Amino acid sequence: KGVGTYLRSVNLSLIPTEKCPVTGVDDKVHLCAGMLDEGGKDACQGDSGGPLLCNNTQIGIISWGQGCARPNSPGVYSRLDLYLNWLNETILNNAAAEIDSKVIDIILVQLIMLIIM
Repeated sequence: KGVGTYLRSVNLSLIPTEKCPVTGVDDKVHLCAGMLDEGGKDACQGDSGGPLLCNNTQIGIISWGQGCARPNSPGVYSRLDLYLNWLNETILNNAAAEIDSKVIDIILVQLIMLIIM
């Protein structure tokens, strides 16, 4: 269908990895999110690298899935918490002045996008 003109968002449920029915999910590095029984809501092709937010805090990065919005096939996300120490150290070690935490959040998202792409 091509690239969309407008940025979209969807509300999903976090699914405990032990209940995630997708083969290949590793709770050490992945999160699952979607609508288990209903389907109909999900990230899809072209969304990879986008954020997974919980209470306005980024907790994951869209990674992969089996199709789009299928029942019992939630999306798989890379856990962001695994990289926070490295990102914070990298930013703070290279900063000339103290950086406000909101600025750090913006920079973190941009760095993550560069790493993934």
